[in-house]
Amino acid sequence: MSQNPDIDGIFTINDFVALDIMEVLSSIVQEDLYDYQLIGFDGIKMSIERKYLVSTIVQPVEDIANKSFELLIKQIEDPTYHEQIILPVQFVDGGTTKE
Repeated sequence: MSQNPDIDGIFTINDFVALDIMEVLSSIVQEDLYDYQLIGFDGIKMSIERKYLVSTIVQPVEDIANKSFELLIKQIEDPTYHEQIILPVQFVDGGTTKE
C-alpha cells in the first residue's frame, strides 16, 4: 500500500483471502481501515473465529450444480450439444464497502 497509495479498493479471489487482507491492512495502514473498499468472492459463510464479515459476490451454487448436471446429461446424449448458461450473481454488503 505504501508503494501504491492511490489504491483504495481490492477485489479478491475468495472471501477468506479478503479476510486475510483485512487483517494485513489493519496491521500496516495508519489510516482508517475502512478507507479501503474490499470485496471477496464466493459468498461463503464466515467462520465464527474471524473478526470481520466481508462484502462479497455470491454465486448461486445450487443452480450451478443443477445446470451443470443437466448440461452433462445433454452432452452425454449428444456429444455435439453446446449451450452457454449465464447465471446471476448477487452482491452482499458485509461492511467492507461504501455506497
